[in-house]
Amino acid sequence: MIKFRDLKRNEMPGLISLMMEIIPKKEYYPRKNLRIFLREYSRKHLLELYGRTDSIFIVAEENQKLVGFLFGWNEYGVFWVDWLGVEDHKRREHIATHMIILMEKKARKMKCHKIFLDTSCTNFPAVKLYKRLGYFIECKVRNHWLKWDYYLISKFLD
Repeated sequence: MIKFRDLKRNEMPGLISLMMEIIPKKEYYPRKNLRIFLREYSRKHLLELYGRTDSIFIVAEENQKLVGFLFGWNEYGVFWVDWLGVEDHKRREHIATHMIILMEKKARKMKCHKIFLDTSCTNFPAVKLYKRLGYFIECKVRNHWLKWDYYLISKFLD
C-alpha cells in the first residue's frame, strides 16, 4: 500500500538517491547537459529549500521505501512545483496524481491562488497528466534552460 506524506529531514539522502535514480533515465531530458542540471540539486541546496517555511516536500512510500516525490515552494501566492518523480515500475498507479492533489491542498492552505511549473516539451506523460488534472499550457519557451524547450504549465486554485 502506498502512503503519501511529508518528507522528514533525515530522509533527504533517500530523496536525492531516488531523484538520481529516476531523472537520468528519462529520455525527454537531453543527455549532454543533464549532469550539470542535476548538480544543482545537491544535499545542501535541497536542505536549504526544505528549511524554508514556504516549501512543500511530499513523498510516496511503499514498504518503508520512497517510490515518488514532489517538492516546490510558495512565491507570492504562486506555488512553483520544482520536481515530481515516480519510480518507473510504479508509474501508472496514480501516485503522481495523488501527490499533486495533496500538494494542491497544502498550497491552498498556504493561500496560494495558482500552481506553476515547467516540463520538457517532449515529456508527453507529464503533459497528459497535468492536462487531465485541469492544468493548461501557458506557453512554450524555446531554447531555454540548458538549451531545452519547455512548456510553462499552470492551474488556478479555487
